[in-house]
Amino acid sequence: MNAKNNYYNNAKDNFKIWIDDGIIKISTGKGKWTIETMARCMEEFNELNKKLPKNQKVLIDVSLTPSTPTAAFRKEMISIIAKTFRSSRVKKVAIWGGSTLVKVVISFFITAIRIKNIQHFKAEEEALKWLKED
Repeated sequence: MNAKNNYYNNAKDNFKIWIDDGIIKISTGKGKWTIETMARCMEEFNELNKKLPKNQKVLIDVSLTPSTPTAAFRKEMISIIAKTFRSSRVKKVAIWGGSTLVKVVISFFITAIRIKNIQHFKAEEEALKWLKED
C-alpha cells in the first residue's frame, strides 16, 4: 500500500492520517479539538489499520495542538484513545511535540491508559528512532 491510497485529510476535522515508510502517521492541526474530532480521527485510524497487517507502528504529531483541553475532554479523550491503541494490531505509538501544557496532558493520559507501548518525545527524530527499534 502506498501513502496516496491511504491518506485522509479533512481541514474541517483538523487532522491528517497517512502511511509513510511503513508507519501510520497522524498529524493534528492548529484548530480546536473536540470530542467529535477526536472520535472521527480514531475512526479513520481504525479503518486504515484494519486494512494493514498486525503490529503497526504509529507516529502522532501534536506539535500544532492548542493548549490543554478541559477535564471533561481529557477524560473522554483517554477513553477514546485507550480503546483504539489497546488493539492487538498496534505495536507501538510515539507521540511527539506540543506545548508544555499539552505534554503534561499527554503524560497523564499515558499513565491513565496503562499501555506500555506508548511514549512521548520532544522531537520527531527521537520518536521515529524509538518506533524503528524492535
